[in-house]
Amino acid sequence: MPEGSFITTYVERIEQCGNRIVDMGGGTIADARADGTLEHGVHDVLVFDYKTPNQVVASYEDGAFVLRPALLFGMTFRRIQVTRRLDQDGHMVWTRPDQGQLVVTLERIGGPNDGYTRVSNLPPDGGPRPGEALWRYRLRALWAFFTA
Repeated sequence: MPEGSFITTYVERIEQCGNRIVDMGGGTIADARADGTLEHGVHDVLVFDYKTPNQVVASYEDGAFVLRPALLFGMTFRRIQVTRRLDQDGHMVWTRPDQGQLVVTLERIGGPNDGYTRVSNLPPDGGPRPGEALWRYRLRALWAFFTA
């Protein structure tokens, strides 16, 4: 691993309920149902510019969570895939073809009942920034709505 590689300090939060997985890390939030359809797959943007659409089909195969990018007309290729699976010790093993077939073993650092998990009293969009006037926050929210 090259010194200073992003992957050595990478942190990710994964939440799962049934076949739905929400994966937050690296600046994006991927929300998908692992049912093998594009309709319920990931509809996100690429982290390098936060603009380029990224659509991914998610599924469970042989005990692994598999993500395949949707290419032309929603088609996928079985050979292009990111996989996540648990090893016998409960660590997540992550295969990244976009990083030269990098295989990373992630260590679990927390769970749902850890002290760092807190309930937020802010509205779902985060609300006004500290010190931000309410009128300015509302104008920013309205602008975000119209430009989305």
